[in-house]
Amino acid sequence: MISIIYQGLGCLIRIMSEETLKKVYNALKDEPQTPNEIADKINLNQKTVQGALLELANTKKNIKWKKVGRYRLFWKVK
Repeated sequence: MISIIYQGLGCLIRIMSEETLKKVYNALKDEPQTPNEIADKINLNQKTVQGALLELANTKKNIKWKKVGRYRLFWKVK
């Protein structure tokens, strides 16, 4: 299954498989993690994981993120 997200008039299109989104979602914890830490855990590319995390943060209410310096931290809220 492929999910497609259209955003605004600029038409941002993100195509990400449901399987990848589930892997990334299941790897998230309730403590902040970088996309690189998650990517190492589930054997995916860091850029792929970051894209999936941003998509999850935009679509799910229990995924939060914060930018600290040049890093992005992601976590689940219980």
